[in-house]
Amino acid sequence: MAGLAAMLSACGGGGGTPTGQVVATVDGQEITANELRMELGGAKAPNPGAQKELERRALQSIVNRKLLAKAAADQKLDQAPEFAMQKAKADELVAISALERKLAAAVPQPSKQEAERYVSDHPDSFAQRKLFVVDQVVAPGVPQAVLREMQPLKTLDQVENLLTQRGVPHQRAVGAIDGATSDPEMVKKISALPAGEVFVVPNQGGVLINQVREARTDPFTGDRAVAVAQQMLRQRKTAEMVRSQMQQIAAQGASTVKYNADYGPPAGAPGTAGAPKGGAAPAATK
Repeated sequence: MAGLAAMLSACGGGGGTPTGQVVATVDGQEITANELRMELGGAKAPNPGAQKELERRALQSIVNRKLLAKAAADQKLDQAPEFAMQKAKADELVAISALERKLAAAVPQPSKQEAERYVSDHPDSFAQRKLFVVDQVVAPGVPQAVLREMQPLKTLDQVENLLTQRGVPHQRAVGAIDGATSDPEMVKKISALPAGEVFVVPNQGGVLINQVREARTDPFTGDRAVAVAQQMLRQRKTAEMVRSQMQQIAAQGASTVKYNADYGPPAGAPGTAGAPKGGAAPAATK
């Protein structure tokens, strides 16, 4: 019995103070070091003291989440029909995320020769690397109709006046666009714009309306340029291959889907080619 008690203590169990790989317990439920690492998501602080504080905050976030989840369960909120549907959706999204990571991990690293060719083909990003300082209007969300109204405008003041008139939230800022880390086609287009031309760049669901304040050339060459090119190529290849394989998986599974006649699939959905209108038949035919 003494040996068993010692083993429980080493694992952080036994109801005492957590030790080893158990960083805390909440009403007897263990929180492990692996769980804490996942919560941190790879975040790093500049020094050990700051890192420990980061870990404490992340751990407290886990603790609070578990306490609140327990309170919801104690009130039997997890027994409501909508809870089961939301949990199923969350489980599906986690599974999809795991699938995306697996597919992404299988994408090969571009060769040095590919990267060197990429550097050569995109001089505005490397040999003649462009750096732009831009005045910006940052708008989290702009309706399509307002974007169309924006097209003939020539200055940021005009853009701001339009957004104010249409009640679209926005703010002014100063930003920078680095040719080495931006989409090469976008950099090429910006370089070709007439002086003072206003241009729009998508930004996390919103838009940045920009006007170049200053532009200069700062060559980016050598091994560092090739390494950056390899990283950019891998990111692009990964996005393309993951999207393609996810679409292929959806298309392959479409033959198992049957729709209510009132809820047919949208045009262009996987497996809908040749399906009768109304969606009464399966999404794909054999």
